[in-house]
Amino acid sequence: MSFKIVDFLKSSQAFNLQELVRFSINRAVTVYSTSRYAGGDQNKASQTSLDDTDRELTEIITFTLESMNVDQECTAPSDLSHLVENVCYGVIQQSHLHIHKQKMSCDDQLVQSIYKLFAAVLSIEEAAECQPLKSKIQKDCLVGICNYSEEQRVLVNLSTIDHHEEPSTHQDVIFSIQNSLGVLDHLLNSLKLLDNKTECISNPWFEECFPSLVEVLEFSEATICSHVSGILLPKLLKSSCSQLQEKLTLIWKRLLLMHKSHGDGTTRLTSNVYIALCGLSEFYIPVLPDCVVSSSSWMLSSHDFWRVLQSGLIHSDPLARKQACFLMKRAMGKISIENKKLESTSAVNDVSEPSSDVASRNGITSGDDVALFWWSSDVQEKLLAMWADFFLLYEALDEVQVHVVMPVMPRLKSLIQSASTSQSGVKAMLHTSWLTILFSRSFVHETKTVLQWGLLQYLHLDINTCPMIQQGGVEFFFNTVLPVLCDDNLYGGQAVTSLGSRPPVAVALRGFINKLVAVLGTCQTEVFLRNFLLAVSQQSWSPISLTFIFETLTSLPEYNAWGAAELQLLREMQFSCISMLSVSYRSVVQCLMIESVLKLLDKDNTTLHQLSNLLGIFSRNDCLVRGSHLWNQVCQWFGANRDSQLFNSNGDIIATLRSEVTNLMTFDPSVSTARVDLGDVAESCRVSCLILLSADSHYERMESQPPSPSSFLQTILEPLTHVLSSINSHIYLPINKTDASLQLVCSILHHLKPARDESGQDISDEVRKELSILLSPCLEEIFSFIARRLLSAELAQTSDISRVSLYISVLDSVCTFMVRSLGVSGCVAGVIRNGRTRLLDCCLLLLTQGTECRERDAKLSCFQTFVSCSLLLWLLQSSSVTDSLVLPWNKLLPLVTVEADKVTMKADSDYSLASGDTTTTRKISSLLLCTRWQCISVLLRRDHAGSLSFPGAQPHETILAACLRDLSLVKGPDAVPLLQCAKLLVSKVIDESTPLCLDVVDAAWSSLQDEWRGKAQKFWILYSAVIELIFQHCFLVSEDPKTHDAVEKMFSSILTLGEGKPMIISIFIKHLCNQWLDQMRTEPRMTSTLRAVSNHINQLLEVCVMGTRVSKDTRLQQDTSVFLITLDQLQSVRKELSISMEQRPGHRRVILLNFLLTVARTKTSECCQLITDFVQGLVKKFLEMKTTTRRGYAMNSLLHRENVRLWQTLLLLAPYIQKEYASELLDNVLTSAVKEKQSSVRHLMVWVAIRVLLCHPNLQEMVWDQVHQLRDTSESNICPLLILIAHLGVVQPDLKHKESFYKRAFPVLLPRALVQTSSIRHTGQLCVKKLWQDCTRDGLQGVMASFPALLACMEYLHDYNPSVSSHQKMDSNFFLFKVNPCQDYTIQTIFNLLPYLSSIAGDELLEAESFEKECPSLWRNDVDSHPVLPLYNPPESQIQQQYLLARSVKGPSGGIPFDQTSAETSEESDIQKKMIPWQSMSIPGFDDLRSEGHDRSSGGSLVLVASLVNKAPNLGGLCRTSQIFGVSTFVVSSLRATEDKNFKSVSVTAEKWLPMIEVPVSDLAPYLQSMRHQGYTLVGVEQTARSKCLTQYSFPQRTLLLLGQERMGIPVELIQLLDVCVEIPQQGVIRSLNVHVSGALLIWEYTRQRLLAQMTTQ
Repeated sequence: MSFKIVDFLKSSQAFNLQELVRFSINRAVTVYSTSRYAGGDQNKASQTSLDDTDRELTEIITFTLESMNVDQECTAPSDLSHLVENVCYGVIQQSHLHIHKQKMSCDDQLVQSIYKLFAAVLSIEEAAECQPLKSKIQKDCLVGICNYSEEQRVLVNLSTIDHHEEPSTHQDVIFSIQNSLGVLDHLLNSLKLLDNKTECISNPWFEECFPSLVEVLEFSEATICSHVSGILLPKLLKSSCSQLQEKLTLIWKRLLLMHKSHGDGTTRLTSNVYIALCGLSEFYIPVLPDCVVSSSSWMLSSHDFWRVLQSGLIHSDPLARKQACFLMKRAMGKISIENKKLESTSAVNDVSEPSSDVASRNGITSGDDVALFWWSSDVQEKLLAMWADFFLLYEALDEVQVHVVMPVMPRLKSLIQSASTSQSGVKAMLHTSWLTILFSRSFVHETKTVLQWGLLQYLHLDINTCPMIQQGGVEFFFNTVLPVLCDDNLYGGQAVTSLGSRPPVAVALRGFINKLVAVLGTCQTEVFLRNFLLAVSQQSWSPISLTFIFETLTSLPEYNAWGAAELQLLREMQFSCISMLSVSYRSVVQCLMIESVLKLLDKDNTTLHQLSNLLGIFSRNDCLVRGSHLWNQVCQWFGANRDSQLFNSNGDIIATLRSEVTNLMTFDPSVSTARVDLGDVAESCRVSCLILLSADSHYERMESQPPSPSSFLQTILEPLTHVLSSINSHIYLPINKTDASLQLVCSILHHLKPARDESGQDISDEVRKELSILLSPCLEEIFSFIARRLLSAELAQTSDISRVSLYISVLDSVCTFMVRSLGVSGCVAGVIRNGRTRLLDCCLLLLTQGTECRERDAKLSCFQTFVSCSLLLWLLQSSSVTDSLVLPWNKLLPLVTVEADKVTMKADSDYSLASGDTTTTRKISSLLLCTRWQCISVLLRRDHAGSLSFPGAQPHETILAACLRDLSLVKGPDAVPLLQCAKLLVSKVIDESTPLCLDVVDAAWSSLQDEWRGKAQKFWILYSAVIELIFQHCFLVSEDPKTHDAVEKMFSSILTLGEGKPMIISIFIKHLCNQWLDQMRTEPRMTSTLRAVSNHINQLLEVCVMGTRVSKDTRLQQDTSVFLITLDQLQSVRKELSISMEQRPGHRRVILLNFLLTVARTKTSECCQLITDFVQGLVKKFLEMKTTTRRGYAMNSLLHRENVRLWQTLLLLAPYIQKEYASELLDNVLTSAVKEKQSSVRHLMVWVAIRVLLCHPNLQEMVWDQVHQLRDTSESNICPLLILIAHLGVVQPDLKHKESFYKRAFPVLLPRALVQTSSIRHTGQLCVKKLWQDCTRDGLQGVMASFPALLACMEYLHDYNPSVSSHQKMDSNFFLFKVNPCQDYTIQTIFNLLPYLSSIAGDELLEAESFEKECPSLWRNDVDSHPVLPLYNPPESQIQQQYLLARSVKGPSGGIPFDQTSAETSEESDIQKKMIPWQSMSIPGFDDLRSEGHDRSSGGSLVLVASLVNKAPNLGGLCRTSQIFGVSTFVVSSLRATEDKNFKSVSVTAEKWLPMIEVPVSDLAPYLQSMRHQGYTLVGVEQTARSKCLTQYSFPQRTLLLLGQERMGIPVELIQLLDVCVEIPQQGVIRSLNVHVSGALLIWEYTRQRLLAQMTTQ
């Protein structure tokens, strides 16, 4: 002690206690005034150190307090006030500054002594002099509590406070919340209110503090809330017995208000509800008979109480969930003890609940007769078992380990049965809201398997018997289930039954929604479907999940559910989530969305305009295509609902459509003469789509009725034809009206694709006929108007480019449509010819005007030249209409002429030099460049086909050089015409101008790389053009070294790019193979084509073995496309889905293998040589990979996958090699097989050897030679050869050869079946068994008679089973027993069944259907041709049966599915149960109160000292063990050890729940002595001369356990301080245990003795 009574006596003259106290107080004031608390200078030499100051003040206050306890009169009120105001208040205020810093022990003791002093002051009775001081302390404490509540409320609601508004705060606050609670806590302790038998105490100040403390509960921090509810409120409640029930009701109403105000289950405010309930659990849920509160059940009968618990069980805070679970278990314990009838208020019905008549009609019991919770003594055992299953499943779902959760899953079925109603009308024991808790917990589980299981269990609920919907389940579906369905991973993986089938989650969702709408009834279903779409629109969806959501809606019956608001939601979804999807899935979702609208649209409360706004979006995206299944479905829907309010109030659809056309072409007259831009194309698309849908519907309906004299389209399009008939002659027509009419015509013709039959021939189309009749009189006006408009000088702006495009599109669409409809003869053809002539004149005139005004108006000149070139392009592309029009190339030549020394774009860019509007001119110049090269491309194609010579006799080299220069000036799809020109030119000039051709290749590749990061659609257009240019026949067969190197470089670059995008290689390989096959069809080019293949055989080998690691999401989308492409309603988007399927990594292998098999099928010497070279390259590549990889490789590693792909290709091509190479190939195969470690690769090697021997039987001797070379039986690599021998017996041609073969094979196999090496012995036994079965099947009795030991060996294997594992190994070799090398030699086995059974990764499997779809002619089995090998296995195939069996056990991807695991575990089986009964557990969140002396548990007082332990894993293990067994204090040398990753990996957060203190090794001796003074027995874990055996030692209640250091143990100086040493009895040779194990054994022995003592006491 730094301050002693002797010092006081020496310094003062006082001899009585009162004077001594006064002097002590004055001394405290003096010390305080020179300390840090008064702000004194800490650098002065005379200042006392901080620790000494704190100790001295603590001693003085403690002395004063003890003096007051002896005699209150010894302390004068003035002296007491002097001490409080001048010292205590100052220390309290200064402590606020250090509240967030690490506190020193002396400072804590000082503050605690002040709290005790304040409590003593407040305890003084009948002293008027102390009343002002008491009032001040009481006021300051109460102000501190109220101020804290206000501050926390402001912090929580800070987001709602105006930035200019400052929250009100108390300026005179002295006490913090910690100070106020500390004073109140010590005051209550001084009154000894912890004893339940204490009489009630009336204290007005307590009554004043009570509401403030209740107010603190709502917004306080967790520690404060725990302190208030766990310590202070219980003491206050015990002090007021008369008002106990009222106060409990007040607190409960406050907590209930908190829960309802903040009941989202995510904030800490709702967590405080459960903290408070746990702290007050002995009042609300009293269990013991001697509790303060009588055992009433008013709380348990409250419906709100169980709702609060349910919210806590699904709270986002783990601690809140544990607290709610504790409360639930405590309530169940109380109910089971009382065993009285109990029933809470029934749940309030959901707003979407079906009516009673609908419920009864569907056999559903109303939810009103099932209370949220009820109890009856009649069924107590059943209820106890049911709730035991509930808690078991609930707590198991908190476990991360799947092996703990999976066995408990079947118990959910019994809970579902308990919540279901039976036909006999027996009351359900469980409210379905408890099931939603379990489902909610499974939905947030970390493991996808558990999540998927929970979702499927929910979706498979029988709603007819389980009243989930009637009891609030609709909101649960919207708020909880629907967000879970957004995850794409739930629709794939192990749950998928087979590729091309609907995923189980999608099947379950489809069934659930259909059952749901059947239960709800019509009115409620319509409300549900509206809410469903609203909920869907508010979620963020991935492609597959959104696809199956709308695919589910398409399966529903028709309902009038969706109105204008829902159509608007669908439109908004188009521009939000759907527009972000890939092209293929965007089209899929749109198709399914249309069908959903047709099923669910409210036709009586929706207008046709509102519907067409949505359909127009789909038609613009080519989703709603005329002639498709979806289009026909919409037409049928139009016809079926023709008389509804959707089309008109009187059902007059013609009037409605005519008004749409009229409104489209109606404009404000005040702006008709002004310069306006083109109208919205979307509006024209909407109207045209609506007109054609209605027309097709009308004519389909009229097929079964007599013809009508009035024309359907004529009446609708009369406003349009009226404008078109005078579009040129009526010169006062507004431009916007004429352009709108042309937009509508162009849009109609764009959608009006010809109807075709199955053979692709056009069929009669009434709509086309009628439209052609309507347009025929308008053709001349249209041609004249367009010619006049194109010659107008007004067209010269950027906005006019779209007008020119519109006019050209109208010309192209009208001409094409009229020619297809009416042919090339007759008056219409004459009008078209005249119109083309007029437009040719317009083209020439524009070209002349553009040349003349170049100097005067550069922009107008550039625009006129562009228009002239566009007209020329249209004339060239439409020349098939008639051959009578001859183009005057002597005048048009400037448009298609390029100069060798001048860049085309440079000449065009000269326009911009004299123009002010350079942006507009440059854009027009760019368009002119692209259009010019399009014209040149058309001319070159005709020149190549021989139909027209290129005008002007320009050298091909000149055109190619200009093309090369202009390639650097264009980007993206604009470069496609130049690439097409270059492709045609390169083949003609490659021999004379090879460098120029190679420069073109480099330029093309550079343009492709520029678009690598651009939009995908533009990239693929450009990529196809680049591939066609670079990899054309002339380049591939070139013998020039530079050309060959350039092509090889491009080949390698494409393979590099393809590592990230599989479709790059697929398109490339498909182009090569198709080109080579086309070339091979002509005999003269066969040799050159095969030479081209041989030139690039190394790159093709890379394609065979390389694989792309695609993301899981991409793989799932590709696999789902296989199923979606089979749906009829997605017929219009099958092309996009096919493209998605082609992006699968294995598709390129399918293309290449089909090509190689096509080459092998010809069986010519040149083709056989090519196949042989390819096989040689594969073998060489395999040997190179083996050389570079010295060590083994893991299963499904990159090298393993490459080896599998390589040997699959070898297996496919081995039968077609040349005879001269067969022996070399077989030798390489046998040599590699005995060295291969992966069984999946060995299977393929053995099969390759079998196929070679089948084609070349004379090589069988090589197998026997190879076996005899491996005489050492310890060589396990001989196993592949033994399997090969066992299979060769099956492939022998006849019985004679089989008999001789078996007689030779048995002497080789029998010795191997009895060797010591297990792997060889098992393989030998399997092979002998295989041969035995073959001999028995073939009836070769002579062979078996030749080997008498064989029969005994077989009987031994049959009767004697040395081990289960050996038997399993024998039966597990499917390749030996299930594969027939001849019968199962199919595409399906090689690329699907065998890899699957060998546990190859699922993305390596190839379906036989993909081979057939890619090249149907190769696999067609007709009279003239037969496939090289079968695609599919025969029905009797054993490997097929093995595959089906494996899928039912392992799942499609080889994992163990949850259904199988669940099925193997019955509800009565024993399972892991990692949960603690509530009676044995402390209240969650209140463990930290133990260090404050408020231990509420009934455990012992064991202190574990591990300061000598210095290894983090041992400390982590001891921490975990200590927390589990309830050690009161865990002592370590440094708390920093808890931050070590090795400590955390073993402790698994135990340090968060265990009181820990820090005692360095240097302070260990004083600490041990202090603990002895506190009554602890010091026990050391050490082997000493006097140590006691653990089995014979009885631990005292208060025990300190000291552990020694690793290796060194406990130092001698510390052993001398111990009371006893205990050692663990040992029987082994090693003399010591690990320190963690030793500590765990002693902790358990201490706990065991305490448990036995408690049992004895009870």
